[in-house]
Amino acid sequence: MKVPRVPVDDNQMSGTLPTYRALWERIRDDLPRKGRATEAVTGDPVMPVELNGAIKSLYDNYAKYHALWESTKDAGLPPPVFIVVCNNTNVSKLVYDYVSGWEKQVGEETVMVPGKLPLFSNVVDGHWTARPTTILVDSSQLESGEAMSPEFKKVAAREIDEFKQEYRERFPGRDPEELTDEDLLREVMNTVGKPGRLGEHVKCVVSVSMITRPPSPAPPRATACAAAARTSRSRRSAPRVCRARRCVRARAPRSDPRASPPTRGG
Repeated sequence: MKVPRVPVDDNQMSGTLPTYRALWERIRDDLPRKGRATEAVTGDPVMPVELNGAIKSLYDNYAKYHALWESTKDAGLPPPVFIVVCNNTNVSKLVYDYVSGWEKQVGEETVMVPGKLPLFSNVVDGHWTARPTTILVDSSQLESGEAMSPEFKKVAAREIDEFKQEYRERFPGRDPEELTDEDLLREVMNTVGKPGRLGEHVKCVVSVSMITRPPSPAPPRATACAAAARTSRSRRSAPRVCRARRCVRARAPRSDPRASPPTRGG
């Protein structure tokens, strides 16, 4: 279960209102507007001051829960997970590097720089950790071929073998040896917070879209009703009642938590 949180320790004031109340309006012009496939951004991960403060506020809150988890680690529970959702792949890479660490060229030497949030850093003692605590899940990362390091595959050999065995049982006739690094990364993402699985040790996920299943197609009449509502709002007129009144009955099953109750107006 994902529990959305907002930064509450707001020491950034602008006028009479807290900065984090309207954070996006304050930072959007200072963030890359296009993804890495179009215009990749390189260099050290420098984020807007307001975004830096907001993430630090949320991280401080996470650290308290992480300390509680540390005190009960013997219970076999996985660590709490910090999820960051970004608007494009350049921003996700920027946040990922800031959180987990990055490579920096110093003269002729490549130096590993630790992430700014210690509990999420994938760089320890100047080296990448074999089992990352932070993962980046976006289209550019999946297509880069750098999703799974040989070191990770080595230390997670048992979990990978179990995943392949499960894959063989679920899909008879398919060869689990043909699974790609993209498949393994998706399995890591899908098993975050599950003991004994590939994603067990992950504490932070940086992504571009929400980590969930794609929504089911809406019934035709419900789609028509939603379109009518958007048209009504765009014309700044009073809400209309959709003529296709039967669309009220074309709702998703109640077992689907994403389904919204029908409205009286169009």
